[in-house]
Amino acid sequence: VNMVLNVIFVLLLLNVTEIPGHVGLALATSGSAFCNAIMLALALRREQYLTLSRDFLWMILRIMIAVGVMALWLIIFNHDSAQWSQWDWLQRILQLLALIIPAILCYIAALWMLGVRPRHLAH
Repeated sequence: VNMVLNVIFVLLLLNVTEIPGHVGLALATSGSAFCNAIMLALALRREQYLTLSRDFLWMILRIMIAVGVMALWLIIFNHDSAQWSQWDWLQRILQLLALIIPAILCYIAALWMLGVRPRHLAH
């Protein structure tokens, strides 16, 4: 799956968009990991090692909402790539930390507001 997605995403990005082709490799890796997780979950469910309760599905939904909130933060506050290329390495690291740390806090706050507590993540 990864190799097929590599070819599809890299060629698509190179020929259709102005996004560099190496981004397709990361997309393909993420996509194949997602496929792997789905196939594993289906196999575990078929063998009755995995039961998907309503509470589990509700937790997944809340986590996905928090991921969406964090992604929105990153999209809104991300700098233009031309601006990134003008900075030296120290400025890039500082700007990256200034982007990532609030995004992590945004994710944690969204989980907290959705009622997810650390004890819920242990099960």
